[in-house]
Amino acid sequence: MENIVYRLSSEKWKRLLIANGHVLVSSKGHDSALSFLESAEKKGLLESLKKIPVTGITQLSLIPADDDLKLSWIGDKGKEQHFTVEFDDAKDAQLVAEAIAGARNMTMHERASDKLQAIKTPGIGLLVSLALTAMTFFLAQEMAAGADVSPTGRRAWLKLILIAVAEVLGTTGTLLVGGAICLAFGFWVFKRLQSPPVEMVWR
Repeated sequence: MENIVYRLSSEKWKRLLIANGHVLVSSKGHDSALSFLESAEKKGLLESLKKIPVTGITQLSLIPADDDLKLSWIGDKGKEQHFTVEFDDAKDAQLVAEAIAGARNMTMHERASDKLQAIKTPGIGLLVSLALTAMTFFLAQEMAAGADVSPTGRRAWLKLILIAVAEVLGTTGTLLVGGAICLAFGFWVFKRLQSPPVEMVWR
């Protein structure tokens, strides 16, 4: 698993690489292990870098099919530290966990995940769906009233997409489609609260 660049999905952290006995996490979207390592060695770059020694990692935890891998390790000052890596692909999260666990000779155990952790993924999906549905609905209302709606500002690309959706669906269609998506995420949250998934833990 060394020298493979993994894509991350968090707003701050973009790539992960296991190399030279460390888990490296970068805020830049490196496309190759070489550029990742070269960038990690240089100073003065507009880049955030987290460097976790593989030998210091004490625990890994992951809910199968989710894309969040939690790492615990002993830092330089002897204190335990924690960091959650959000992968683009849930399969990558498990591959990285198994690679680190293999290097550390860790044993995998299963336990019921805590409820907050269990609903994190569907909960975020529900909140995002609610927000996007509301934004699209208000845009559709403005357009129906004859207002000139144009994509401006920092997230103009997102507003452009929402305007296109609002044009196609209108107010009623937005409520129906958005409501269905929100209900699906809400049902997912309910199911996970009723029956929390199994969490894989390596120690």
